[in-house]
Amino acid sequence: MRKTLFGIILLTLTILLSGCAMYRLSEEEYSERAINSYRQGKYSDAWGYYRLLIAYYPNSSKIDQYREQLCETLLKLSKTSKEPFKSGYLNEIQILNIGSDTLLAWLDFQSAMDIDDPAEAKKVFEEITLEQYLLAAQYSLNRMNFSDAILAYDKALDIHSKNPDCYKAAFLAGFVCQEHLKDNERAEKYYRIVVDNYPNSDLADDAAWTLKNMGKSIDEIEFLNITDEPNPNL
Repeated sequence: MRKTLFGIILLTLTILLSGCAMYRLSEEEYSERAINSYRQGKYSDAWGYYRLLIAYYPNSSKIDQYREQLCETLLKLSKTSKEPFKSGYLNEIQILNIGSDTLLAWLDFQSAMDIDDPAEAKKVFEEITLEQYLLAAQYSLNRMNFSDAILAYDKALDIHSKNPDCYKAAFLAGFVCQEHLKDNERAEKYYRIVVDNYPNSDLADDAAWTLKNMGKSIDEIEFLNITDEPNPNL
């Protein structure tokens, strides 16, 4: 289905390219039309213009900018479209590899989340690396979607618990719960995972300190002893 839908999208682009070949515009004109279309919410038009810019001007100094804007346009289209076109636009980002590492990781994670068959979903989740889970969570954090970030951290802990670097997912989940969701009870659970399951990690001491001082007032917190004496070597 994904390949078929992507083929339809490419066919549409081919027709668009053919129709425009007889009166090809300048790079500046295509760029202006793309920007105006996007601002007006005409995302399908913007998608076509950005694809034309990338096809006609691959050596432009602004090519990276066009690819990024195409990616944002496809995300807008996915949010305003129904299936199967929604998935098609997201798949185009992955196939064309035009998104950031965090976005591509998030798309892989979301694709797995959308699978109804538990066995198939488990297989896809296991193919996602720990680093990709962390990047997917970061993508959600960048957009203030804290609950989605926790979902990615939880899945990382489920799939990659034996990976010695998985303490990062646990600690970051704890931090998000504590600082952004204001849920100390939930945060404690994640910090406890770091302390109990990854005692030799470089964040184990930080997690233990946080557990000890969580919920205390500033006057009750035990800070590290820092001397005020001047450094004789300065």
